Amino acid sequence: GFIEDKSSRVMEVLLSSISARQILLGKVIGIGLTCLTQIGIWVLLLIAAARFKPAWFFILTTAPKSAFAFTILYFLLGYSIYSLVLSAVGAMCTSTRDAQQLSLPVFMPILLSMAMMPAVMREPDGVISLVLSLIPLTSPIVMPAMMGLAKLPTWQIAASISILILSIPIVYVGASKLFRLSILNQGRAPNFSQIFKMLRSSEK
Repeated sequence: GFIEDKSSRVMEVLLSSISARQILLGKVIGIGLTCLTQIGIWVLLLIAAARFKPAWFFILTTAPKSAFAFTILYFLLGYSIYSLVLSAVGAMCTSTRDAQQLSLPVFMPILLSMAMMPAVMREPDGVISLVLSLIPLTSPIVMPAMMGLAKLPTWQIAASISILILSIPIVYVGASKLFRLSILNQGRAPNFSQIFKMLRSSEK
């Protein structure tokens, strides 16, 4: 979305009336509400389908009720982190090809979570599951699955959520700085060394 706004010069019009930080937050919140609407529709469809009790809907009846609430919570927290990072990536790029290259490291934790999911499902209270549940970029994917399979200790859930919540403002500071410094750039996307220099710059 940001790449389209930059290429069509819409971003310049928006920046003439509101700040870059407001654009960033507005985009993140707006798309987040859209995603929540989609999730709500999926949940309603699952509940309706579960009335027929096919075998592959067993999770709706066997998982702890709290697991569904925590799934929504982890979605919101995980979405906040990933959307901020990807918004910064979109602001730094003028083409989808550049965006794909820059966003590859962002998607690595997601791919790691998916690759380790069989191990997590085999041993939801194991060491691998514990480590993945505490890393902010993997816990939003791994924890809902773990909570649907096993009763986790309260300290692990509290630690996982706390780390996620504390990570959001840190990510926001870095993402908003990259967003402000890059949103009007029309040239080639910065490389990773240039991105680190931008993050370490004194400009607030």
